[in-house]
Parts: sequence; structure tokens; C-alpha cells
Amino acid sequence: MARRAALLLGTLFLALGGSVAQGSPATALEPVTLQLRWQHQFQFAGYYAALEKGYYREAGLDVRLVESHPGEDPVTPVLSGKAQYGVGNSALLLDHARGQPVVVLAAIFQHSPLALAVRADQEIANIHGLTGRPIALEPGADELIALLRREGLDTRQLDTRAHAHDIEDFTSGRVAAQSVYLTDEVYTLDQQAVPYYLLSPLQAGIDFYGDTLFTTRGEISAHPERVRAFRAASLRGWTYAMQHPEEIARLIHARYSPRHSLEHLRFEAEAMRALMRPELIEPGYFHPGRWRHIADVYAELGMVPAQLSLEGFLYSEKPQGIDPRYYAYLALGLGLAALFALLALHIYRLKHRTAQSEARYRGVYEAAPIAFLVMDRQYRVTDWNRRAETTFGWTREQAIGRSVFDFLVPPSDQDSVRQIIDQTLAGNTHVCSTNANLTADGRHVLCEWHNTPMHNHQGIVSGVMSLAVDITARHELETRLTQSEQRFRLLAENAWDVIWTMDMQGHFTYVSPSVERLRGYTVEEVLHQSLPEALTPESAQRAHEGFQYLIEHGELARRRWELEQPCKDGSTVWTDLILSLIHDEAGQITGLLGITRDITEQKRIREMLHTRGVALDAAADAVMIINPLRRITYVNPAFTQMTGYMSEDVLGHDPSLLHSPAQDPRVYDELWETVNNGQVWRGQLINRRKNGTDYIESLSISPVWDEDGRIINLVAIKHDISHQKALEDRLERLAHYDSLTGLPNRILFFDRLDRLYQLVRRDQRALGLLYIDLDGFKQINDTQGHDAGDLALKEVARRLLTCVRESDTVCRMGGDEFTVLISSVDGNLCAETVARKIVDTLSEPFEINGLRQTLAASIGISLLPGDAQNTDELLQHADQAMYQVKSHGKNTWRVYHPEMNDTDTIRDPFSEHLV
Repeated sequence: MARRAALLLGTLFLALGGSVAQGSPATALEPVTLQLRWQHQFQFAGYYAALEKGYYREAGLDVRLVESHPGEDPVTPVLSGKAQYGVGNSALLLDHARGQPVVVLAAIFQHSPLALAVRADQEIANIHGLTGRPIALEPGADELIALLRREGLDTRQLDTRAHAHDIEDFTSGRVAAQSVYLTDEVYTLDQQAVPYYLLSPLQAGIDFYGDTLFTTRGEISAHPERVRAFRAASLRGWTYAMQHPEEIARLIHARYSPRHSLEHLRFEAEAMRALMRPELIEPGYFHPGRWRHIADVYAELGMVPAQLSLEGFLYSEKPQGIDPRYYAYLALGLGLAALFALLALHIYRLKHRTAQSEARYRGVYEAAPIAFLVMDRQYRVTDWNRRAETTFGWTREQAIGRSVFDFLVPPSDQDSVRQIIDQTLAGNTHVCSTNANLTADGRHVLCEWHNTPMHNHQGIVSGVMSLAVDITARHELETRLTQSEQRFRLLAENAWDVIWTMDMQGHFTYVSPSVERLRGYTVEEVLHQSLPEALTPESAQRAHEGFQYLIEHGELARRRWELEQPCKDGSTVWTDLILSLIHDEAGQITGLLGITRDITEQKRIREMLHTRGVALDAAADAVMIINPLRRITYVNPAFTQMTGYMSEDVLGHDPSLLHSPAQDPRVYDELWETVNNGQVWRGQLINRRKNGTDYIESLSISPVWDEDGRIINLVAIKHDISHQKALEDRLERLAHYDSLTGLPNRILFFDRLDRLYQLVRRDQRALGLLYIDLDGFKQINDTQGHDAGDLALKEVARRLLTCVRESDTVCRMGGDEFTVLISSVDGNLCAETVARKIVDTLSEPFEINGLRQTLAASIGISLLPGDAQNTDELLQHADQAMYQVKSHGKNTWRVYHPEMNDTDTIRDPFSEHLV
């Protein structure tokens, strides 16, 4: 409990953060070499970061990074002395088992990136479908072999091929499966759209470490400080690289290798994050139990001996500590045990020397609270006390005369126990040992043994007197304490947030290492800071007031605070602080426990959103935000002003409530298809206000993505253009339609004539043009005035429209001249039929201002093809034909024929009536 309480105490009434403090450099600019296990890529980002950010230089090291190539083993140059450090993987255990002096310094990948990619288009339904199929496995893919064996496959029946160190064999289908890295080849497979699925060793409970930093026992022995400094600087580099992946990816691409694109490096960084879990586990951490598991898997494959010793294989800067008071208690207990042992041994000797005192001392010997036994030189038990009976379960009668190796010592410990007994028998030496022992009911108990040689009356060693203390419970307690400490250290020292404690005098008593990541200060520097030094002036004043409230009232003013803290580089960071009170056993407040989190970015986003919210509320254009479920989540005041809908009327509703039946629904389908594909849609829509009236809006709707590339919102900017459209339509009509009759004017006539001419040429159709000049209009205009003339022209326009089809065009060319365009005419017959109807219709009397009036029409007809080769000729010929009618009787029509060119003056109809 004391150990746990001591570890839980910490630092600050505010916020902190950082990585593990750097140690002092080894030797100034000592040259060392790090052997990578593959070519330059993001897989080794931490080492590039440590080099480029100067961490190695600060540690006094001049580090050279050497890449490997296909077929090269990174262990070889380290063992040969060409490199002092290397990047390997869990296969380092195999080198350790072969007696090589490799030592693991840090596990960079908490999980192996190795997986088996299987072609999804070769009818391989599961892992058993790989039998007899070609498989490419890279060297060291032992965990994949273990996966196949645990799934029941006979690996001897596998058609394994040499790994080409690329994926061409897999993409081309030459192999059905291939070992790949989740951080590397998977990107290329996805880019090339190769159908595949992955099999992971985790499916079979095989969880190996991935990339592992290692060195040799010789390097640790000769340069312990250099090892410590190199390891610390490397892990510092890894922390920086995983916090700044974009910066390091660009660095690798620009300075080390353009072999992978930036997108590929970014993919590698994101994939590595899942394997390293830097937000939970500080880079470099490893657990001996995991290595034990890996060794057991290798043993299962027959690659290493069972129960392979890991001694000397795992690096440790310092041993894991246990509360010193626990050792005091343990020493006291062992002292008492030794006292009882000496007493028992003394009694036993007296028993042999003085037969008269045997009865008296036998009682003490039998009542001793420690197991006691005596064995001869053949390891046979010659004495066995009551505590031995209760400790091991065998009675005195069952134990006497039997070798301890027959019933007491398990086979796994017999060699070491035999050496200890022989050592005791060989001299006058008191030998202590700890080993497992068997009990009568089949259990294993852990005992601490004190062995003393026993002499006969001639002074010759005749046997061994042994005292046994059952330390099973103590060992379990030590294990639990160690595990508890490791768990706390894992949580506190790897937490992204800063954990700290403070006493009631305002002094920090503990700060987790993450304070350096947050503020740049080391733990030691922060522990010596006062509140005013740890906070900006305004935040320090608020914290002081909160602390005073705690002292005066015995409770917190509030549990959560937002405070600003200064950083070592001169910047500041905003932090969110959660406080709890620490009480002693009597319930008295003894300090504060705080957890601090960096909220600088969140605060910036909040302020930015607030500013943007104010701007949106003040915007003149309507703004609407829609979520991926197509529900409205925000509208601004301009939206209400435009549509009449209040925010409460539309929030949570589908935007379709604005739809108008006047709008073609296909436009909405096009809109949603565009934005769902991640594109911006711009256009005009007819929508309906709350009061039921329609309006026209100009709309721009854009998708908004999150960091993972998913659409999280749609932002629509809307502007009411109803008045603008009405004005445009009016101007359009004024430009192309006669203001008096409403018929197309001269400009629109020529536009339609050109389009019909193109259709005639393309579709081999016919086109007829009727050129109409009114007879008698001048008299009405001169005798009754222009108003009467205008009424007459309107009536003429109305009657002309009754004589043609909807597909035909009637135009006023100016004054009292009109034209009719007839498409798909059937020779002269169709055009003349229309002309006859016009003559007949206009000949009928009509009333103007109460007076009966009559008009007549002279009509010239021209046809294309036939009478003309182009539109200019078509119009000239129709005009000539009309002029013939005017010259020879009027009130009829004529079709143009070439002879008219010889007998009549040709005029230019384009030059007249330009109004």
C-alpha cells in the first residue's frame, strides 16, 4: 500500500505533459552505427527523427543509419562489429537460443505487422484451402508457420516458394498467398485493386513483437552509458515521429528515399500507429511475459528448447523496485526464521551429543515453526520434523529413508538442487537456495532453503541439515506487487494526459513523464516549479483563489478547470484539469490528485467555431448545414428571412420540405448524386416558401470531410434570385419579341432561321419562308391614327397564329411586314396552303374603334432546298416573290422562280425595317 500510495502522488494544480527525460550524453560525438532491417521507409521513422531533431547529438552520439537489402540479416553486421545496434524482430530469440549474445533494448512495434495475404479470386474459402497452393514466405516468417500449424495444416504439404521481396508474384496470380507487411505491401494491393484478404497470427493467439531495437552483451558491458543514451535518444525520436508523422514522412521522401510516394508513407505511418499504440504505450516498452510467450511458440515449432532461459536477453536499465519497507519486513521475517533455524540446528547437535537431553530438546525441535530435515550423503532423509510434515504433506515415516529426489524435488529443479547439496557436503559452507518442491497432494510450493553440513564425532561431513521456509505466499505477493507496480508505471508513464499530485502547501509531489510532451519541461524541472511558474499570470490567480477556497472550506470550488500554462519554448498551452482530493487514513485532506489534458486545439476550434457561427448568423446569404442522414442541423437568420421557416420548423427535417412541384425532380437526383460523390454542386432551383409561394434560388452545396475522408456534413449557401430572374426574363423578352404584337422580332427570326437551316442540311428536310406585306394598313394608320394602326397589327398577329402549326414561327419584321417559317414542308403545296389560309383570314373584315375595316396581304414564298442555297437567298427570293404580288394585283401569293430575277428589281430586305 505504501508503494502504491507513493506512486500515486503527483504534481500540479493545472496541466502538464511530456516524454521521458533525457539522460546525460554518453561520450561527446561517439560514432555508432545502426543497422536497419530493410530499406529506408517510415518503418524506421523514429531513428530519422532522432537524427534530424538532434536527439542523438544531444546524447553525444554521431549516428550513422545503414539500410539492408533483400537477403541480408541485420543481426550479422551487429555481431561482427560493423554496427553497434540493429533493428530486428522476435526472431532474435532464435539467435539467443543459438548462444549469440544479442540483447533486446526496446520493442518498437507492440504487435507484428506480418500477415498472410490470400488471393480472394482463387476460390480459397479459408486457411485450409492453402494446402497444395503456391505460397511465398519471406525469411523469418515463423509466426505465419505457427499460424498454419495451429490451424491444423501440415506445413510439409505446403508448396512454399522463395519470396521475391515484392508483390508481383502475388498480383500476377503466380502465388495464391504471400507474406506481407500490414504497413507496406497492403497499400500497393489496395492501389492496384487486387482482390485479397488477410490472415493474421492473432487469429491463432500468436502475438509477437514487431520491429525490435537490439545490441550485444559486449556493447552493454563495454559502453553501458552509451547504450542507455542511444536507447533514450532513439525512443525520444520515436515519440516525436508518431506525434509529427507528416513532417517525418516528408523528411524521408526528400532526404532518405523517394522509393515510396508521400501517400504511401502516410499510409505506413497510420498503419504503424495501430501496431505501436503510442497513445497507450510509450515506444520501446516490452514485457518479459510476452517474450516468454514468444519463446513458447518457438518451442512449439521445435525451433528452440522448451523453457528457454531469457537471462541476459532482455535489457533493463534498473531493476523493478519494491517498497523498501517490504524488504525490512522480509529481513525481519528471515531473521526470525534464521534464529529458529540456528536454534533448531543447535538443538539437533545437542541431541546427538547429549543423549540425556534428547527428550527435552526433541520437543523444541519438533515444535519449531520451520520445516527441518536431515539427509545423509546419499541424499536419503534421516530426520523429518512436524513442520516438514505440514509443509510437504508426507509423514515422518513416509519420508525417512527416501532420497529427496524421489519425492521432494521436481525433475526440473533436480540438477540445481543436487549441485547445492554436493556443494554443502563438500565443505564447511552454509548454502542458501530457492527452488520448487513437491507436496504429497501434487502441488508445487516454493521454498527457501538453508543448508548446513553435518559432522560426525570424527569431524567428517556425514550429511546435510536443511531448513525450509515456504515462501509461496511471499513470492505471489512479490509477483502481485511487481505486476501492480508495472501496471501503474504503464498507465502513469505512458498516459498521454499528465497525472500529478500536490501537497497542501502547493508543492508538486509527483508528475508523470508526459509533462515533457506537453510543456517541454522535464519532470525534475516541473517538480521544482511553484504555481506562479507553472501557470500564466491570469491562470495562476484563478488557481490561487481555488486553492484558498480549498484551505478555507475543506472542499473544491469546482472539480474542473481550464488553465493556461507556459512551455519551455516560450509558447503557452491551454489545458483541461480534473481534480480529486487525497485523504489520509483519518479522512484528513493531505493533497490533490490532478489529471491534465492538452485542449489547445479544442479551444482554438471552439473559438473558431464561435467566430464562424457569428459570421454565419450575420451572413446575407442563407446557410443550411445537413448531416449525412440528410437531416438539417443548422440554418441561419437569412434562411428564415428567405423561406419563412424558423429554425425549429426545419431542424431535424429533410431538406425536401422546401421542394416545389414546379422543379423537375431529376435535378434533385443529380444534386444528391454529385455531393454524395464528394463534389460541389452549383445551380438554380425552384423552391417553395412556408407560405406556399415559389421562389428561385442560386444554390452551392459542398461536402465537408473528417480526418478519415468521410463526409460528415453538407453546407448549402442559398441566394434568392427570383427578382433577378424576373428581370432577366423581361429583358430577354424585350430583346427577342415584338413589344406590340408579342411575336418574335427580327433578331429572334434570324436566330430561328439559322437553326432551322442547320436541321434542313442535317436531316434532309425542307424549309418554307413566307414574306408577308399588309395591303391597306397605311390608310388605317393615316386616317385613324397610330393607335388604330397598333390595334390592327395586334389583330393581324392573332389571325396569323391561327393559320400555322405550333412548330411554325410567325415573326414581325417591322412596320406592316411579317414572316412565317414552315419546317418540313411538302414542296409548294404545304407553303401555299398556309399562304391561302393567311390571305383568306386577313381578308375578313374586323372592327377598330367601332369602324369596320379590311386588310389584305401580299405574300412571297421561297423554298429550301430548291429556290435557294442559303438563308440569304431564301429571304431575298421570298421578298422578290412578295414584291411581284404587290406589283401585280396584291391580296394573293406567289412562289419564287428564277425568271423573277430578270424582270424585277431585286431589293435587299435586310436593309429595311431594322427596328
